[in-house]
Amino acid sequence: MYRLQKNTEADPDKWEAFSRYNHYYEGGLFEETFSIPEGSPRQRFRVDVYLAINNSIVDSFTPGPPSAFYSADCPDCPKGLYGDNCSASCNCVGNTTCDSSNGACRYGCNYGFTGLSCDIALPTLSLPPVVYNGEECGTTVVTWIPGNYTDLDSRINVHSYQIDSQEVNKGEWSRNDELIQHSDFLRLFVANISGLRTGEYRFRINIRVSEYDELLAEFTLGPASNAVNIQCRSQYTIVYLKRIRQ
Repeated sequence: MYRLQKNTEADPDKWEAFSRYNHYYEGGLFEETFSIPEGSPRQRFRVDVYLAINNSIVDSFTPGPPSAFYSADCPDCPKGLYGDNCSASCNCVGNTTCDSSNGACRYGCNYGFTGLSCDIALPTLSLPPVVYNGEECGTTVVTWIPGNYTDLDSRINVHSYQIDSQEVNKGEWSRNDELIQHSDFLRLFVANISGLRTGEYRFRINIRVSEYDELLAEFTLGPASNAVNIQCRSQYTIVYLKRIRQ
């Protein structure tokens, strides 16, 4: 169960519950709508998590991290703009509204961007991978050239790559969970893939990035390769990675 608490900037140590208890379901989104009377002190909020046993709420709870302080003042910027003099444009998924002060997006950034204000462009691969049959039945070799990352925002780094495959005319892409670490010293990456069942396949390379050594959820999809015909069986796994140095 969870419950909302609030306090004011005038008395930041005194928390007051102002919502009912609510059930929590993983992946769900809960909203509480309320008004802050004009002239009220700025307020902040937190979500406390309670344990329920046989539908009875246990007194102890885990307090959530507090939000920033908010005022009753209406945002100065028109919808879709934020920042000083409303000079910056929101970059939110689905063209949803961002925070008028810092550009933060409630439901995430548009594809290809990350960061608090969704203002960091993610790197992309301009060339598709080159794919050809391996020496053994049911194997293939995927090669790709890393991009030119010299213009990458200083707040992020290229962390690794993931390989997707698609059986031609089957529609869906399948992603391998293994991360292939990036290196600035390599000019070509080569991955041997085995265990593919008979069929025609295309492959693409996704770029994963990190911020302060933490892997981010956002990534970019690379262009798809030409189809290659595989003659053997079973789902693939990456068995090893060969790196060619400059």
